[in-house]
Amino acid sequence: MGPLLGDDRMAYIMDYNTDALIIMESYTLSSDNLRSVFLNPMRYNGEDTQRRSFAELCGGEETNNNYVRYWMGFRIFIRPLLCVFSYNGICWIISIVFFLLAFAAVALTQSAAGHYPALCLGAAIALINPAISAHSPQFASCFLLGFLFCAAALKRSEDDGAYVFLFCIFGALTQYFDFYTAPVVTLGLPLILLLESGRIREKRFMKTLAIIGAWLYGYVMMWICKLALTTVFTDVNGFYDGLGSFFGRVGIRVVDGSEQYYNGAMALRSVWSVAFPGSLTVLTAAVFGALFAAATVLYVIFGRREDKEYAASMLVITLLPFLWYAAAAQPSNIHAWFQYRGLAVVFFGAPLYIGRAVKLASAPRKSEMSSTV
Repeated sequence: MGPLLGDDRMAYIMDYNTDALIIMESYTLSSDNLRSVFLNPMRYNGEDTQRRSFAELCGGEETNNNYVRYWMGFRIFIRPLLCVFSYNGICWIISIVFFLLAFAAVALTQSAAGHYPALCLGAAIALINPAISAHSPQFASCFLLGFLFCAAALKRSEDDGAYVFLFCIFGALTQYFDFYTAPVVTLGLPLILLLESGRIREKRFMKTLAIIGAWLYGYVMMWICKLALTTVFTDVNGFYDGLGSFFGRVGIRVVDGSEQYYNGAMALRSVWSVAFPGSLTVLTAAVFGALFAAATVLYVIFGRREDKEYAASMLVITLLPFLWYAAAAQPSNIHAWFQYRGLAVVFFGAPLYIGRAVKLASAPRKSEMSSTV
C-alpha cells in the first residue's frame, strides 16, 4: 500500500499490491493455456509482495500458485490494454472513463428524476474520494459497472418483471468483474434511481425485495459457476478453495489471528470512520441517525400508503451496505480503507429519503386548504 497523505487518511491510500495482482493475472491469461481462464495462475510470495512477485514473473520466474475463487473478468480488458499502455497509462484511461460515466449518470438522473436526485448522486460520488477511486483498476471497477447499470436501467420505461431479470444480470456481471471492493454499489445506485424516476410504481416494496433477491441470485450463482467450472476442467477443487475462504470471511470458520475482526459493530464503525475520520466519526453518525429517525417519524405521521411504501423501499436499499458490512465483518474491518466506498449507496439514498419526508411534512394539508377557502 502506498499512502498519498499519510496512514491516518485511509481514504487516500492506494492499493498498489492488488493493482499489481490485477496486472499479473491479466499477464498470465494465455490462449496457449486455456486452463488459465479458470486457474488464474500467479506468482505468490506473500500478501504484501505482489509487486515483487510480478517483477520476478516478468524476469523469467514461473507461476507457483492459482487464485481460483474469482472470475477476474477484468482480464479481458486489461490484457489488450497491456499491449499498448503502461500501468500508469491504463490508470489514466480508467480515470477518464470513470468521470465520463459519472457525469453521464448524473445527467441521466437529472433528466429522469430531477435536479435534487442528480445533486444527491453527485454528492455520493464526491464522498467516496473519486480522485482515488477512479485511478485504480481495483477501486474503479464497481463504480464503472454501477454507472453503466444506471443507464441500462433507465432505458426501460415500463414497470414490469423485466427489472428482476435485468438486475440478475447485473449481479452476475458484478461477480464476473469485481475484485472484492464495493459490489453493493452496482445494486444500490441503479435501484435507487428506478425508485426516484418512478419506473417502479406499484407494489414498490415487494418489487424492491424481488430485485435485490435477483441481484444476489445472479451474484452468487455466477460465483458457483466459476467454482464448478474450475473443479470440472482443472485439477483444483474450486469449491474447497472458494467456500473455505467464504466460511473464514463470514465467521463460520474463524481465521487464526483475525478473531477480533468478527464484530459487526466494529465493522460499521471502521467503514464510517474512513469516510468521516477523527472527531467527525461519532458526530456525523449521530446526525445521520437522528435525521433518519426523524424522517421515519414524518413518513408515519404524514405519509400516504404510497409514500410509506416508497419509504420502506428506500430504507431497505439505503441500509443494505450496513447489512453487508455486518454480515462480512472480518473483511469489512480489515479492508475498510477501500470497502467503505459501498457507502456511496447510503450517501445517495439517505438525502432522498430525508428530503421526501421533509417535503411531505411541509406540504399543505387538505384540511388547511379547505379552511382557508
